[in-house]
This record gives sequence, structure tokens and C-alpha cells, in this order.
Amino acid sequence: MRGIIKYNFNKQGFINNLEYDVNEKDAICFFGSAITSSIGLPWELSFAYRLGQELTSKKFKAYNFSQGCMFVDNQEIINTVESVKNMERFKPAVYVVQLIGLDRRFSPQKKAGKLNIDADENLTSFIELFKKLEHMLKDEKWVFFACDETDHEIPKDIKNHQNCLIWNPPFISTLLRDVPGQKFHNMISLGIKNKLKKLYNID
Repeated sequence: MRGIIKYNFNKQGFINNLEYDVNEKDAICFFGSAITSSIGLPWELSFAYRLGQELTSKKFKAYNFSQGCMFVDNQEIINTVESVKNMERFKPAVYVVQLIGLDRRFSPQKKAGKLNIDADENLTSFIELFKKLEHMLKDEKWVFFACDETDHEIPKDIKNHQNCLIWNPPFISTLLRDVPGQKFHNMISLGIKNKLKKLYNID
């Protein structure tokens, strides 16, 4: 549908056009699923890359820690945030976290995923995960948004959280299976840019 896409993988194994430096202080770090990895688009059209280029007060590098091309759940995404947060020398300037469907369950042992149909369990599990994420990043600059296909009754204190960009943004451009296109990435980039300006005076 979108032609042949060439993905660039760096030495750390992530889709990106740059190598990561453990001493970098001006990195905006992105966490999430194939949506954040911009599967179906060149990395240069992703909201992560665009945001790093469009912020004018300072040049930030976009570090992609999202997990594209594999089944990932919110537990794995938050585990990755925690791994980066616990690095001794690497101190990201901003964390951007894209959350995924609450019904997803990934098994690291089996390297496989499944969907859990118990909505109450999904919600309870996610609320605990979100509390962990919120506590972990309480002293950091961070923004999050979620792409949850199921209509879970998300508590208002999460959906209306000051760091929440949007819950379930519309996929406003042509889909490649279940991942959005360039218009979506443009929209999210602009939204995060405005949020960073409002929260942290980063523009």
C-alpha cells in the first residue's frame, strides 16, 4: 500500500538513523509499539523524528526505544522505560511514552502474545502499571498517549492527567494493517510539541 520501505537499524537494534550515546543529555526518548516505531513509514516521517527536528529552542535527538514488528504490551513498554531510567550515565531530557491496548499480554518466555478478554482485569492491571510509570517519572519531563482499541472505562485521573496528550487518537491517515500513516504522525508530533511547551516551556 505504501511501496517499499527501507528501515534503518542502528547498532543497538532499534529503528533509527543515528547511534545512541550513553553520555547524551539532549535525547528525547520514545517508548511504545510499532506505532511509535513508524512501521510502514520511513523513520524520518515518524512523529519522534519530526519532533526532534521541529523543536527550535534546542536541538534534541530522537532516541527510539519502541518495539516495532513484535507483539508488545504495556508491561513490556514500562519495563523498557524502567531500564532506560536506571541507566547510570544516560539521562534523557524528555520521556514520551505511547501505551497500547490494555488487553494485550506478552510472554517473554514464549516470545508470543495473546489478548485477554476480561475487561475488569485489564483495567485493574493497567491502573497498577500506570501508577508505577507515574512514580518512576515523577521527577522527569514526560508525556504519554495511548492507542487502546477496546473501549475500556479509563479513570478520569489518567485520561485527564496533565501529562496525557490524548487517549485513543484517531488514525486519520490510511492504515497499513493496524498502524497509522503520515498524517497521524504529523498530528502527534504537533500535539507533543504543544504539550512540552505548556508543561515545561520547551518549544
